[in-house]
Amino acid sequence: FDASKRKWVEGIIYTSTRDIYGFSDTPISEEWAIDIRDCYTGTKLEAERILLESDIPSTILRPSSVYWGGKWVIDIFRRKISAWETITINWDGSDKRDFVHVSDVVEWILLAVDNIGQEDKWIYNIWSHCILSVSEVAAEVWSRLGIQPTIEYQASAALWGTIISDIRKAEEELWYSPTHETLYIPENS
Repeated sequence: FDASKRKWVEGIIYTSTRDIYGFSDTPISEEWAIDIRDCYTGTKLEAERILLESDIPSTILRPSSVYWGGKWVIDIFRRKISAWETITINWDGSDKRDFVHVSDVVEWILLAVDNIGQEDKWIYNIWSHCILSVSEVAAEVWSRLGIQPTIEYQASAALWGTIISDIRKAEEELWYSPTHETLYIPENS
């Protein structure tokens, strides 16, 4: 931080995670209680704490389930369904997630850049108004491909639950509406 002050940095934009809140069936605002479950969320929260205690203007963005071509469950499902392979879903697949496409995350970051330095500290949840269960994601993919997959449901040691963020603050203060308000499934990625 000392080096950033000497270099006349106007502020810092930090991409954290909405996972620091834990699970909830209702939309979670930026003021929601923190629920650290693992090292990933713990280190994200520690970085947030350092920024908030610094005297550098900062914006903290907490994106939800970010997806893009090739690297997420949508693409795993697409590859397996296209190859007529069984897809495996933990538990019953009913846990919901709020998704945000990486291009919308980029737009949120650019808006944060435009607003840096106008206020001291900002924290925003970001996502795309797209709330689906894992089973619904699988159904969207097979609908797009026209192939009914074989689905295997299994118990898992992983913690699963519903995750839904409230982004009204970001929409009102950064004046942005996400581009991908439904699940974007590329034909080829």
